[in-house]
Amino acid sequence: MSAIYSSVYDQVAPTFTVTIPATVELGNQITVSAENVVVNKGSEVVVSIADASGIGNPFTMTSTAGDSFAYSITANGNAISSGANVLTVNPDTASAGSVTLKFEKPKKAIYAGTYTGRVIFTIAVNPAENN
Repeated sequence: MSAIYSSVYDQVAPTFTVTIPATVELGNQITVSAENVVVNKGSEVVVSIADASGIGNPFTMTSTAGDSFAYSITANGNAISSGANVLTVNPDTASAGSVTLKFEKPKKAIYAGTYTGRVIFTIAVNPAENN
């Protein structure tokens, strides 16, 4: 006698929640996090810095009068560059993760006025690097 076994699995749609604070003042830090990561096997959620305003040094703050200065972003004391991946969460090893990014003030004097800049993050589901 032989038996044939079969199973039906409900498909789970990929889901995840990525949190990136909308604003930060220089000298302060933000936490970028990904939680409840459920994606296809062999995939992971990657958060990157895609672009930032400024020419030359992409991390630049500019005033309405056109004055500008450069700042830097660090994670665990290491400088982050434009285009860099800042957080990767592979659900094979963890369903959540976070990174703290510090927005460093420039070393030279900051002149009076209101300066603003923009950093654009991208969120993608990519093939896991360890596969």
